[in-house]
Order: sequence, then structure tokens, then C-alpha cells
Amino acid sequence: MPEAFAAGTTVQFIASYGSYPANGGWTATLHVAGASVMTPQAGSASVAAFIFTISAAVSGVLLPGNYQWQVIATHATSGTFVADSGVVEVQPNITTAGAGTFQTWAARTLPLVEAAIAGQVTANVASYQIGSRSLVKLSMEELLKLRAYCETVLGMERDPGSFMQSGSFRFTEPGP
Repeated sequence: MPEAFAAGTTVQFIASYGSYPANGGWTATLHVAGASVMTPQAGSASVAAFIFTISAAVSGVLLPGNYQWQVIATHATSGTFVADSGVVEVQPNITTAGAGTFQTWAARTLPLVEAAIAGQVTANVASYQIGSRSLVKLSMEELLKLRAYCETVLGMERDPGSFMQSGSFRFTEPGP
């Protein structure tokens, strides 16, 4: 099983389980569950190994996120066992994705923060109350800090190596 795949794509992999060979009367079924559940997929025997194929239609129903997977091996007389297991990340389907699907939190948030800053410059209202309901907006200082944070995170996402600091350190024993 790959570590990750995009929903709506075909996934194929070959797996061998020494204790559960396909040519020894064993069958293997792949189960995937997480934010949604995939229809179990039977492995096709290929000598002692199994070939698992998840069609684009089957993977297309999976919501993005991390999923647990297990290969269940079954033999008519020996029983049913977990042959393999792990975690796979299902990524969004780019062909059906909506606007913003592939944006990070910082990329989505920065324009909202900038709009709030612009709104405060023109409206200059920090809070108001109507009856028993009140609204307090973030201060300009808080908005500027949030904007700087988003810009820093976006910079690290675009070029992770640029934010690595190098230097030398010397450790000494503390004095008396």
C-alpha cells in the first residue's frame, strides 16, 4: 500500500505474505476505513503474492484524511488473520476540488486578516453593543501580529530551508 494517494485515482500494489501465500489456498481482502469507508477489495492471486487494485471510482468516494487499512487473509481450514496493516493518507481529488481545497490555513487566513485590517482603517470601530449582544473586534496590534504570523508560515511553506538558522553554540559549566 502506498503511503498516500489522491481520491479518484487508481491505486495498484503487489503484496506477499509468507505465512499466507496465494498459491497455498489463502485469499486476501483489503479494508480501508477513516473519514469514510471503502468497499473491501479482494486481492488477485499472482503465484504466492496478491495484486490489489482500487479503481478510481472506488477511491473517489473517500474523503481526504488519514485512514487505517488492513489486509485480512483467510483460509478455509486455517482461519482468518490480519496479514498487514498501516495508515494511508487520502488526498483530495484535484479534478473535483473546489476553490481553496489545496490552500493551507495560512494561505486562506492571510486575505481575511488583511481585509479585517482594511476594514478597521476605514471603519475604526473596535466594539459595539446592541441590547444584550456585543461584538469586540481584534485590535489592530493583534491583527498585525496575526498577519505577520501568516506571512511567516507561508514563507516556510514555500521555502522551508530559508527559515533554518545556522550558528555555533558553546556549552559551559555554570559558575559557582
